[in-house]
Amino acid sequence: MSLQNPQTRAEGGDLVADPELDSPRVRRRGWIITLMLMAFMLINFADKVVVSLAGVEIKTDLGLSNQQFGTAQSAFFWLFAVGAVALGSLGGRISARWLLAGLVGLWVLSLAPMTTTVGFGVFLACRMVLGFAEGPAGALSQQIAHTWFSPKRRSLPASVVIMGASLGPLIAAPVLTWIIQSYSWHAAFLVLMVAGVMWLVAWLFIGGEGPAGNAGAGTGNQAVTLPDTVPVRLLWTRPTVIGVAIFSFCSYWATALKVSWLPL
Repeated sequence: MSLQNPQTRAEGGDLVADPELDSPRVRRRGWIITLMLMAFMLINFADKVVVSLAGVEIKTDLGLSNQQFGTAQSAFFWLFAVGAVALGSLGGRISARWLLAGLVGLWVLSLAPMTTTVGFGVFLACRMVLGFAEGPAGALSQQIAHTWFSPKRRSLPASVVIMGASLGPLIAAPVLTWIIQSYSWHAAFLVLMVAGVMWLVAWLFIGGEGPAGNAGAGTGNQAVTLPDTVPVRLLWTRPTVIGVAIFSFCSYWATALKVSWLPL
């Protein structure tokens, strides 16, 4: 059984995009949500890089060897893929408002112990929890952004959302480095916690899915009916999916290196 796509039928029987998606009111709200999702991705990547920015101080305070620090950094990715699939599968089943609020809540909780003195075990556990909770961030943010725009208008908001991933390290590097040098590395985690809580509260008030919560895709005004679910076996035989998976593997290999070690 599949969900009803929010589309209407033309006289000839062709499916066309819901005209509500192109109304000024929905488009304005859609851009507000898009900017919120960009901030969501910005915080996501700032959380990733804070440990590497504070690496020297953390290693000194916790008495960590290079091997232990590398293990803690790699721990972020141990459950990253698991979280991406397990939590990402909840998209469309749980309200976007509560799903993203829950994810950011986990981010905040994983950062909280780092605002005080911790041992290596707690440090390791915090990175694992954060990695698990941040795994589906990119996919869910794109899914939610798409529900506010018709297919022909989705490329720009999708790009704006992804821009947050670049802005995260770009802004976090100078700001968090200044905080670490002026106060302490614990203060940097506290700032990220506060940013996460502020985003969470704002999202609970204004966040959510758009009219195209299960929209089809098409060219121009034409659209096709998409199934609600696809068998995993069929999905993984598609060349597009295989190509994207290989691309993502290579991309995140480089990303993991950069966010873990290069600032040190």
